[in-house]
Amino acid sequence: MRDTLGVAKVPFTDFNAVFVSTVEFVFGFLLVIGALTPVACVMLGCVMIVAIATTAIKQIKAPPLLGWLSEFLYLPEVLYLVILLWLVLAGPGWFSVDHLILTHMRVFSVLA
Repeated sequence: MRDTLGVAKVPFTDFNAVFVSTVEFVFGFLLVIGALTPVACVMLGCVMIVAIATTAIKQIKAPPLLGWLSEFLYLPEVLYLVILLWLVLAGPGWFSVDHLILTHMRVFSVLA
């Protein structure tokens, strides 16, 4: 991670290597269990946007416009962004911690 950030000329490579790895681990885990899904999607989306801007776009070597766009859309980071956007719009689903919390909150608000 540190080498990748160094090649991309990201400042404070040691700090950012730890920070980005922690963000990916913590918010990726929250996404897997379905807790704080919108927050996790935003944080991971920010990491993907920075990854696209610093490393992925530089690797595209295609003819202008359509060739470049087709290679851009095949980048894994772009696919991750699309999936994260879908999760924000669709919600975490019924098999998630967010759903359990919201269900219990609705039950308690009806009983009160």
